[in-house]
Amino acid sequence: MIRAIIFDMDGVLVDSEFRTVSRKRDILIRHGLNWTDELCQLIAGKKLKLVIEEVLAEATEEQRQAILDEYYGPENKGHDYSAIKMKHADDVLRSLHDSGYVIGLATSNSPDMIDRCLEQNGWRKYFSVVLGVQDVTRQKPDPMIYLKAMNILGVRPDETVIIEDSRTGLDAALASGAHVIARRETRMPIDQSGAEYYIDDLIEILNIVNELNEKKT
Repeated sequence: MIRAIIFDMDGVLVDSEFRTVSRKRDILIRHGLNWTDELCQLIAGKKLKLVIEEVLAEATEEQRQAILDEYYGPENKGHDYSAIKMKHADDVLRSLHDSGYVIGLATSNSPDMIDRCLEQNGWRKYFSVVLGVQDVTRQKPDPMIYLKAMNILGVRPDETVIIEDSRTGLDAALASGAHVIARRETRMPIDQSGAEYYIDDLIEILNIVNELNEKKT
């Protein structure tokens, strides 16, 4: 039986991934990078510092820091997460929680961004575990964050459903051994292959969980 549902944050519960990737794209282009589909794949779901280390291996520390300073500078006011929450996110979290499922959040975001998202949307009460970039030593696509969440929740991978959107996140979810749902993203060239299920609306999660439970009985 399915006992746990673990969500990624950006691009799953809130429509922030596309906005974040677009901002990173504009900054990297200004700093001389050639924007490609491959670079988009790499950036989605991954911290900018890690991306820079991969694609700008020959750059000086000053050049790398200039990009980070621009990205995290005064113009980066952050998201109003209540304005960009996904359709039916409230309904799905409430329904899963009221039905007795344990719910986790596993994201590459920093604590302040996670807190802001949960507080602005009133979601903290639904989550039994919340993990961010500070809680693991290996970031997605390594499955560590999902395995840690499952361990804290006391569930096995076959009892867990993970919802992701980026290639980086999907690789982490698939490597964890859990059931994986991909929320489709059509505005960016992201490879979402390998998921067990695909959805356009979060409300579809409820039927998928019911279907998985029927298969296990």
